Amino acid sequence: MDVKIWALLISILAFSLSLITFIRTNVWFSMVFNARMLSFKWSEKDNRDQCECKFILSCSGNQNIYIDKVYLNKGDTDIVSSDSLPSDVKVLLTPGEIKEFMFTADTSAFSHGENHTFVFTLISPNADQFHSALSMKTKEQYRRSIIVEAESFGSSRFALSSFNLIDILNLKQARARRNGN
Repeated sequence: MDVKIWALLISILAFSLSLITFIRTNVWFSMVFNARMLSFKWSEKDNRDQCECKFILSCSGNQNIYIDKVYLNKGDTDIVSSDSLPSDVKVLLTPGEIKEFMFTADTSAFSHGENHTFVFTLISPNADQFHSALSMKTKEQYRRSIIVEAESFGSSRFALSSFNLIDILNLKQARARRNGN
């Protein structure tokens, strides 16, 4: 091959790599939130029975995520309502960061043999709000025990990137409605 052809191929390759790097750095964004429940245990504090749920929260995108609150719902509903039990999280996750969070609630919030849903409120760097839900199931108890045990732990994942065009359009419509109110 001729030297001019090699020079042309190398310059095209260098231009392509720089274009990909530019898009990845300045145009493409990704917001990925992951949550996993690690433990569910019964404890007593100040003569009150409590359930403690330990979560691991992570951000695997390239955008920061602020987790404002978590709500506990009985059943499989992932809608936050007046019946939801709120708890402050107040955690800022930077890309690649993993943090532990402990959710504590009175034992009356949990029942035997039922599904329970934790709904995390996420806030993006441009102040958009999202929800990510995680479900768990408690064991059925046949004897008269007040202690509730977990049968299965849940995990949750929320992802949004600049190339999810449908999600971006829905987000812009929701933002326009919110600004109109």
